[in-house]
Amino acid sequence: MSSDQLAPLVADLHLLTVLATTRSFTETARRLGLSKASASMRISELERSAGVLLVRRTTRSVGLTEAGQQLVNDMQPAFSRISESYSAACDLAGTPRGLIRLTAPVALGRQHLAPCIAAFLQQFPDIHI
Repeated sequence: MSSDQLAPLVADLHLLTVLATTRSFTETARRLGLSKASASMRISELERSAGVLLVRRTTRSVGLTEAGQQLVNDMQPAFSRISESYSAACDLAGTPRGLIRLTAPVALGRQHLAPCIAAFLQQFPDIHI
């Protein structure tokens, strides 16, 4: 499977996992910023490409078939891990970290820099001086 085919598949699998949680096409579509018709069509296309029914639809409810539930059970940990990894990467962008090297005469360091550095390190614990 090419990467061009993989991206839409992953998006549709994510849609299925959200549908499994909400049990509503309307709520799933709202959460993902889609129309209800688009969400339903994407699930139908996923079923068609998989060759198996994944969702049991009635006029009043939505449920997963055995195949749908198995797929969701397999995919939810992967999507949780992706979400955690993305959040961790975003956290790195907002938090200063790393090593700073300073060179200064001893007297200047003791009298002026040391008090500032202590306060700085309390504010930014992931920075090493």
